[in-house]
Amino acid sequence: PCLCEIIRKGTFDNKMYIEVLSVIILDGWGKLEIISDEEFRDLLLEGNEEFRAFILHYLRWRPLNTPDIWSRKIIVFLEKIWPKQKKVKSNRISTTLWELALSQKDNFPEVSKLVANLVSKIKGGYIQEEEGENLASQYPKDYLGLLYAVLPDNAFEWPYRIMDVLKKIEETDPKLLKDVRLIELKSKLSDL
Repeated sequence: PCLCEIIRKGTFDNKMYIEVLSVIILDGWGKLEIISDEEFRDLLLEGNEEFRAFILHYLRWRPLNTPDIWSRKIIVFLEKIWPKQKKVKSNRISTTLWELALSQKDNFPEVSKLVANLVSKIKGGYIQEEEGENLASQYPKDYLGLLYAVLPDNAFEWPYRIMDVLKKIEETDPKLLKDVRLIELKSKLSDL
């Protein structure tokens, strides 16, 4: 309860302090189960962007330590806890959610659908796309949905090799050639 009050009041200005609080809160919810879903959601809304970004960052890396627990928890977190309000859909948070989705190899289809509904277009070239072709090969429709959600309207801001990824999606699942999302993305590229 005392830690929750610190987050609510925003009485932290040290980045390392926010990091430590993020780990404690995340584990308090995910491992120890002493923080309820509702309380966690409230903390995410009341805390600042730095706090939310650290929560997502640590959530991304938790499955490496205990995959059986955290793979399921990530789904619950995205479905029930992560706030849907516009104020949390910043460029930074959308980028961090994108990275979280890309890190979920085993449950990418489910996570990507959830993340696609929680992000805004990522502007300023912050989309890292190292895993694109692999995920496009394994889950073409799901990856297309996530790309469509995050790619900005200005194709000049898209990652360098995005055309290769779109081609991989087409080759892997030719039915997607009729998908309006793929058609729209390719149209934006042809306008360059």
